[in-house]
Amino acid sequence: GYALCDNYREMFLDVANSEYIYAKEFSETYSHALGFNLACTGDGGRGWSTPSQNLVDAYETLEGEIPVLNSKSGEVNPNSMYNPEKPYENRDPRFYDCVYYNGSTTKDDRIVETFQGGADMLNQDMTMTSYYLRKFVNEKEPISQSHHYTTPFPFFRLAEIYLNYAEAEYHLGNEDIAREYVNKVRARKSVNMPPITESRDALLKRIYHERQIELAFEGHRYFDLRRWKIADNAPIIGFKITKNGTNDYTYERYTLSLTSRESDWKNAFFVLPIHYQEIQKSNNSLEQNPGY
Repeated sequence: GYALCDNYREMFLDVANSEYIYAKEFSETYSHALGFNLACTGDGGRGWSTPSQNLVDAYETLEGEIPVLNSKSGEVNPNSMYNPEKPYENRDPRFYDCVYYNGSTTKDDRIVETFQGGADMLNQDMTMTSYYLRKFVNEKEPISQSHHYTTPFPFFRLAEIYLNYAEAEYHLGNEDIAREYVNKVRARKSVNMPPITESRDALLKRIYHERQIELAFEGHRYFDLRRWKIADNAPIIGFKITKNGTNDYTYERYTLSLTSRESDWKNAFFVLPIHYQEIQKSNNSLEQNPGY
């Protein structure tokens, strides 16, 4: 009885869709403030959730290539159609569904201005990366602290089942099935990205990457990186955008200072410490995880 929702953007605004299996629902009585907290500051919102340049770099170009190979250096994938001077053109449609970027439109067709001195960079709550989160923002609703927002939050939907299944089948050696189910997700009508064709280690990387994009901002990435043991303390990158003239901008990458301590990473972070009281209650039969 479930099917991938044709419209990726609209799916996150209403629980009544074919893809949601388990979601947190809200009502006028039991509401939330997400629409106000996420909305661009230029629209009167708080803009508290700001995507990183790292994630923006991960959204493929329309021919299915990852555009930027290293977010810190800005190294461009020569196999992609990515143009650093027009970084938001020809990207995976899910990018436009999930991220407000300089030049995109928001409520009432207002143009987002995240260049230096722009309308979305003028107060203390401004984005530090030059982006705001669009996913989960219903642009038909008012932006107000007193408004009762009822947008649902997905905990489990069919696309995740497909990606879980693809990952499992890959590890069972069934690469054809793994590709089939990743490509089902990529073939969603409003997305329609090229099918992946890789095999072996390259296929696993594409499965990892598809989860990063498809499930962005839904609470999976933190746990995925730990269970795959590929997390590290790479710095979060932002864009500094300078307006030079009409529709002419300069884009400069910079490292957010709060996340630049790359040497602080320890492999112990892949697991959680066991609380000392639990070790005591076990009469020391439990051993503390390595590194703690």
